[in-house]
Amino acid sequence: MLVLLYTLTGFLGMPVLIESLIVNTLREDFGRAASVERVHFNPYVLGLEVQGFAVRDTDGAELAGFDHLLVNFQLSSLFRWAWTFREIRCDGLEVDLERFAPGDSRLSRLLADHAARTATGETEAETGSGLPRLLIQELSLGEGRVRFRDRVPADPVEFEFGPIDVEIDNLNTLPDHEGQQAVQVRLPEGAALSWQGSLDLGPFRSKGRFSISNSSLDRTIGYLQAFLPLQSMRAVLSLESDYHVREREDGSLEFDLEALQAEFSDVAVTGLQPATEFITLGSLQFSGGTLSYPENTLHFAGIHIEEPNVLGWLDEAGEPSLLQLTESASGDPSPAAPEPSDDVNWRIGVDEFTVTGGRIGFTDRSISPPAELGVEAIDLAVRAVSNDQNARFPVDLSANLASGGQIGFQGGITVLPELTADGTLNVGDVRLSVVQPYLQQQLSVLIREGSLASALEVELSPDGEITAAGDLTVDGLEVDDTLEEEPLLNWNRLAIDRLQLATGPRRLELSTVDFQQPFGRLVIREDLTTNVSGLIIEDGASAEPPSPDEANALPFAIVVGGIRVQDGSMDFADFSLPLPFATRIRQLEGTVSTIDTTSAAPANIRLEGKVDDYGLARIDGAMDLLDPIRRTDVTMEFRNLLMSNLSPYTVDFAGREIDEGKLDLDLRYRIVDGQLQGQNAAVMSDLVLGKEVDSPNAVSLPLDLAVALLTDADGVIDIDLPVEGDINDPEFRIGGVIWKAFAGLVTKIVTAPFRLLGS
Repeated sequence: MLVLLYTLTGFLGMPVLIESLIVNTLREDFGRAASVERVHFNPYVLGLEVQGFAVRDTDGAELAGFDHLLVNFQLSSLFRWAWTFREIRCDGLEVDLERFAPGDSRLSRLLADHAARTATGETEAETGSGLPRLLIQELSLGEGRVRFRDRVPADPVEFEFGPIDVEIDNLNTLPDHEGQQAVQVRLPEGAALSWQGSLDLGPFRSKGRFSISNSSLDRTIGYLQAFLPLQSMRAVLSLESDYHVREREDGSLEFDLEALQAEFSDVAVTGLQPATEFITLGSLQFSGGTLSYPENTLHFAGIHIEEPNVLGWLDEAGEPSLLQLTESASGDPSPAAPEPSDDVNWRIGVDEFTVTGGRIGFTDRSISPPAELGVEAIDLAVRAVSNDQNARFPVDLSANLASGGQIGFQGGITVLPELTADGTLNVGDVRLSVVQPYLQQQLSVLIREGSLASALEVELSPDGEITAAGDLTVDGLEVDDTLEEEPLLNWNRLAIDRLQLATGPRRLELSTVDFQQPFGRLVIREDLTTNVSGLIIEDGASAEPPSPDEANALPFAIVVGGIRVQDGSMDFADFSLPLPFATRIRQLEGTVSTIDTTSAAPANIRLEGKVDDYGLARIDGAMDLLDPIRRTDVTMEFRNLLMSNLSPYTVDFAGREIDEGKLDLDLRYRIVDGQLQGQNAAVMSDLVLGKEVDSPNAVSLPLDLAVALLTDADGVIDIDLPVEGDINDPEFRIGGVIWKAFAGLVTKIVTAPFRLLGS
């Protein structure tokens, strides 16, 4: 009779009781409606089966449910003094999670309702604490799914995880009992999560290995948009690591990761204004990682970035595009990061950080037309990176400029406690045309050719001062005048053997500057302006007043060890004269001594070259090149000049051409504080005057008589012509002074010829 009663109660009564218990508990304690399709209980094997369970939220949305639940209880619980289950299996579990606002979700509402309905005033001390003694020999979950919806971001985020398969053996809260577990979860778009290891709940400890493969991070953009101006993001994450977690006697946890590997691949981030795909990566790889807590150490054997591409720009107002990342999506500044706590000091290290195949594209829209700049083929290796104080990281960098040329740096960098750096900066074959967009904002010139190379030992000190020492060359420079579309300046090579720069004392020192085959072009126009003065572009903008620091800063001291000119040339033309005049100086050779902006000592000049086909020019003396009016003492010699080439000047001042003749000149000019004293010795041979030409500036002079009186038996005219004047006078013109003195001489000759012959 008891067996029959037990059987009937077990098979018929228990299912009704269990179903009622499930439905009533959820309704009374949680305020949620639940339904069960079928409950089966086997009293002989203590097996429970529940099919078609579902629980709904107050608005009718489904919260959770499953297709089938199997629970097998063991009588051995009486002997182990622990709740013992041979098997617990759940198939088709589905859970829906939805968040409406920070701190407000379907789950938080469920827990709040439960707490309000079951509050008894009992404290944790009164009800007891700690896990019950529990042993589950087999725990499994098959074909489970979790759906998550987050309505907090402006663009709601939705995920679905599944199917989820979990296999756990020997899950228990008994001391010193471990079991082996495995979890497999298929994530959206072909991704997967897996875990294998052991789990012990009394005390808690677990070790094993977990991995995430091919997980798309596209949908995380909804969270990033809350504080970054982004439109979309594409990235795939793969991650795996060994781990060990254990509970210490004080209840805190110890956590270790080993053999950590992570990779972000196919990364692309679109954002900013205007919307731009401004970051792409082939891959970002972390290898050989270890993490220990509470030791607070994180270390990687390597971090490698492959083929990064970064695009940036300056907008029309000169603001860098990447500064937009410091503002929230609403345009408000991002909240300041919290100050680091002194209680938590992490030691972080990377054996080697590398970048290969990088590219940076940059557009400067603050000028018109915009400047396009770029760096390509960036290869970077930084070793022994850490956050230790005074740690020095060896750095090896190489890159190509999109406009042509290479740059490289080999040295070291220290970040803490202050940023310092030292090493060798190499610049090779860098095209000077890279500065053309900026140069043309100020000058009407075009850098057609030219390349720069340099090797500098550089150092950045903690106070931000920079020192550099090395050499510099500029090869094949060709600069054109874009107004007249003519060559303006060029040279075959400019070489500086030694350059020393120090920004602290604001000083630049150069060894001898060696010019090989330099060329220049100087033209005086009809309005007396020059081709050089007309190159300056006036934008009409008023210059901003200097800041107090700039106003009080010492001027930059520049010392040039000298200038050497080899095989130089120059084209000169004067179109302000009635007869246009042009000539060329060739094979110009010579030197200029030390130039020092902090010294009042003049520079010694010695130059020599050919004029036209057969003439010779020589300059020798001393001059303050920065202020010639202050001090100049120069002697100039000209030999075998064709006087017919001087007709434009004689026409302008005397109204007569010169048909034939040769000229030798010895000129000495002394200038002291703007006061000129000059001696002009001229020797003219076989002078033949030409026809008269009308000129508004010409002075009527009896040149034929003067030439006849001055010419000796050998056909030579030898005269000395002293000149003087105040160069500070705005009306002063050296040519006018010379011709005025010459006119005075001619007048004396023709008015007192016998006195001249007597002398």
